[in-house]
Amino acid sequence: MGKNRRIRTILYDDQKIEATELDLLHTPALQRLYDLHQLGLADRVFIDASHSRLHHVVGVLQQVDNLIAAITRNLEGHPERALPFHNNGSTISVTTFEMANYLRRRHAAARLMGLLHDVTHSPFGHTLEDEIQLIKSKHDEPGRQANAFYRLLCQYISWLTRDSGKDETVEGTWGSTSRIGAPDDAPKTRLARYLDAPDLISPPEDDGCIDLLASLAAKQLKDDTAARHMSREPRASELRELFRDLFFAMRGLLYLDCLHKNDPKPNQIPNSNVGSYPFEKRLVTRICG
Repeated sequence: MGKNRRIRTILYDDQKIEATELDLLHTPALQRLYDLHQLGLADRVFIDASHSRLHHVVGVLQQVDNLIAAITRNLEGHPERALPFHNNGSTISVTTFEMANYLRRRHAAARLMGLLHDVTHSPFGHTLEDEIQLIKSKHDEPGRQANAFYRLLCQYISWLTRDSGKDETVEGTWGSTSRIGAPDDAPKTRLARYLDAPDLISPPEDDGCIDLLASLAAKQLKDDTAARHMSREPRASELRELFRDLFFAMRGLLYLDCLHKNDPKPNQIPNSNVGSYPFEKRLVTRICG
């Protein structure tokens, strides 16, 4: 984990949050959670029940820390105990000491899972999806989550590029691109059109745009100047860790709905092949490889 900030919350007072987590929180994909009530219309009866899903996910960050600290203490209390795991028909054994070390390495990824777990919610989601079933898909289905993760990556990678200064690849596109598309539009034009209206337009998922995003992210991982160390921009090493943890967290969240079901339906089971979804496609190897 890198540089951290503090945000003041009602439940946890001054709460630590990583600088990179705060940057993610500032993307449109997560800022929209400000306008989604965690308890639907409950505030019409209980006037103080007005917290949003953004307040909820920030609180989950703190609870993730509490859970990991408690689990780690329990594991370290019996360091030699063996934990059996069943994997593809075979059984392997891991000591609780090894498991505690693994948990520490995945601490940042677990926090990101908490931060992103509600990113797919819609207004009055549980009412519209579960009760009256006006919306057929559920917020935690793998396909819907994968789309939301790709939106987030489009916004965050492009934001990094914009904040780091002009880039010859996308210079002259953002903020000045027509809303009307053409068949021969370049990938940078299609990406710019989405970024200018992220709530109205779907992000482009074609191979050209995915390759463009991967190249923009890869450039940020190499562009680690001395001035960057003195600014608010994340260092290349911090970005590399963030992307690694992001992809782990996003892949883990795809299984969220499946793990809650004894007999999951096909649409609740994620594709097990890494690279099947736009948020992974070539991005994992280009950024983390």
